[in-house]
Amino acid sequence: MWLVFNVLHLSYHMQHLGMYGTRDQVLNVVTLTLLVLSSAALLVPVLPGRRQGDTW
Repeated sequence: MWLVFNVLHLSYHMQHLGMYGTRDQVLNVVTLTLLVLSSAALLVPVLPGRRQGDTW
């Protein structure tokens, strides 16, 4: 759900960058892209064979 929201949110702001100054445009693109990437990272499964609490 977070991934869908963040992709749509990024898409909206990418279409409306003209209303912002240069610094805000850059910060919007960078921040919202990082949110999309972090949301996508939550979908990556944990490596097999490693469980929470396992120690080296």
